[in-house]
Amino acid sequence: MKFLMILITTGLLCACSVPPKPSDLKGIPVVTYGQNTPANKSFVLYFKAGQPINTNVKIRGNLFEKDNFSVISVKLKKDLYVYKNWVSSDRKIWVDSNSALGIKLHVKLPGPKFPKPGLIDLHIYEK
Repeated sequence: MKFLMILITTGLLCACSVPPKPSDLKGIPVVTYGQNTPANKSFVLYFKAGQPINTNVKIRGNLFEKDNFSVISVKLKKDLYVYKNWVSSDRKIWVDSNSALGIKLHVKLPGPKFPKPGLIDLHIYEK
């Protein structure tokens, strides 16, 4: 029984690590970022190049007199499709998002070594 469970788990893990083929995605809706997503259904999320992508930024904590919230907007240079943990620029070749994209976050708080306004630097890049 233990062997069967290991075999099933290994098979499931292997199936998840294989990128989808265009034929696998036939019939799966493509939803443009900002539009309503289908309830309880798989879909491909499409980020169109040049389309604003709003991101909420919140700074809060018991050190502050009040919380602060801001919305910033960025735009992609090229189209991006996202399906589960896969990304693609053409819906033909899919790459695991962890292999395709990198994220670095750097935070500096004002203090004796940095007597300037605080800095939150989020760097998202294509590998």
